[in-house]
Amino acid sequence: MQLFRGLEQWGRERALGAFAMAMPTREISARQAGESLSQTPSARILFIGIYQHLGQFLCVTPLIRSLAAAWPGASLHFLGNPVNAAAARANPHLDRVWVWRKSALWAWAGQIRALRREHFDLALLLTTDRPSATGVYLARAAGARWVAGFVPSVPGVWAQDATSLCHIRIPPEAVKNEVEKFLGFARAFGVTPQGRQPELVPSPEDEAAADSFFSSHPLPGKGPLVGLFTGGKTVERPDRLWPVSHFARLADILKKAGFRVIVLSPPPPAGASSDAFHSQEHQLLEEFCRALAWSCPVFQDASLGRLATFLRRLDLLVCPDGGVLHVAAAVGTPTLGLFFSTDPEVWQHDLRQTVLDGRGKPSAEMRPETVANEVFRLLGVSARP
Repeated sequence: MQLFRGLEQWGRERALGAFAMAMPTREISARQAGESLSQTPSARILFIGIYQHLGQFLCVTPLIRSLAAAWPGASLHFLGNPVNAAAARANPHLDRVWVWRKSALWAWAGQIRALRREHFDLALLLTTDRPSATGVYLARAAGARWVAGFVPSVPGVWAQDATSLCHIRIPPEAVKNEVEKFLGFARAFGVTPQGRQPELVPSPEDEAAADSFFSSHPLPGKGPLVGLFTGGKTVERPDRLWPVSHFARLADILKKAGFRVIVLSPPPPAGASSDAFHSQEHQLLEEFCRALAWSCPVFQDASLGRLATFLRRLDLLVCPDGGVLHVAAAVGTPTLGLFFSTDPEVWQHDLRQTVLDGRGKPSAEMRPETVANEVFRLLGVSARP
């Protein structure tokens, strides 16, 4: 598999070089393009994020909101993958969401023809550090009047080739935060950013489903409602996770303090189809439940919209770095993020997010009592049993 991916990348880079040589691209400044688009009442914009994960897409939503406010007559489209498309459909500023199905080779020509019929004025490549060769291909194949992307920070001829195919080449700003990086697009176009809060608006049906869940699962106690998400993608990124035994100990401490505690988990993969979660995460739930001497309520749903409405009803979410942390931020839920292998400065959104930084040490060294004390502080509890 690794050999196949290497050959695929090699072929893509060679084709990119040939494409760049055959298609000279006239460069214009982002400010010029922004002024032109602000005077085009029916401008059509395509955001391309075909390789973004859920959290990365939510970091783009402040940019989408900013451009929608600056260009109110524009039609905004998003081209993504099956995972981030679920969040894009819950964005109030997007007029249409397209899904690029990489493995469906037979459908490529038809999808490109459909994109070309939109006559986009601008295609934005949603990458901050390294360009996407496929994204560049799609932007040019879609026939966008202008293609805009950041000048990559990675070396290599292929990166230069990708940049040369952009009409608008934006030097990246010296910032670490991912939201701020994407807002660099807005500033380059002369657009004032409209806040750093990510955005996701669930449907009324999702809201009703969350109400139904809580009415049918009454939680004992009257204290603050704290959700615990033990983490996802156990195979892909175990370095981001906190030991499940520590989560169980945290649940015990919070329950004894009078808090209402609920654990979040995706459904087991058997019989469950999900755009938001991946397999094997349910194993963490089973381990969590075995470690408790009491029965902790569980929320399980494969729908991103119903997850979002559930999170909105929490007083606090405790969660490792990952997509669920971003979903909570997008619906305004206060969060306590546990970071072990990623930089919290890169992924923070606003002051309603608090983090505990455990980088440089085994995640097990972050004690449940430390996390519990931070929960008490955030929720204004001064006394502990």
